[in-house]
Amino acid sequence: MAATTLGDRSRAGELLDAAERHPPDDAAPVDRTRALVGATRAAFCLAQGDLPGADGVLREAYAAAWATRELPVLASVAVTVAALAAGRGWPCRSAPLLGTAARLRGAHDRTDPQVRELTRRGEAAVGLSSSRRRTRTGGNWNGHGRDRSRSGPATSGGRDIGP
Repeated sequence: MAATTLGDRSRAGELLDAAERHPPDDAAPVDRTRALVGATRAAFCLAQGDLPGADGVLREAYAAAWATRELPVLASVAVTVAALAAGRGWPCRSAPLLGTAARLRGAHDRTDPQVRELTRRGEAAVGLSSSRRRTRTGGNWNGHGRDRSRSGPATSGGRDIGP
């Protein structure tokens, strides 16, 4: 999403065109590059409001990411798919995709501005305020703590024992 962060969309388009025209040398795996450039191209399409273009590019990026069998590469594509779902006004589809990306990556990436923005928009869409999120996670901002919304066999003695 550098194009929207830095504001120079024409330069971002030129760089993406160059990356797509000139495949990497033998040192860089082609599928990984295709997946990451494709996810970036899709984010560029989203920034331009081209949802069908983003959809088509993401289909190719997903196939390339799958071919790598590298979970972080799949996670990057999943975040961009979540952005496409959000762009279509589907926050209930975007949220599970962000969760999938986190599982693929091994943790939520709260350092990624796109993940933070998609999370914020999703929470706003379903009416989850930051104070309610704090309450659900035991008062901790980082999400660690007891989930007070659960009851029954998944909890024991006031501490979580289930997923």
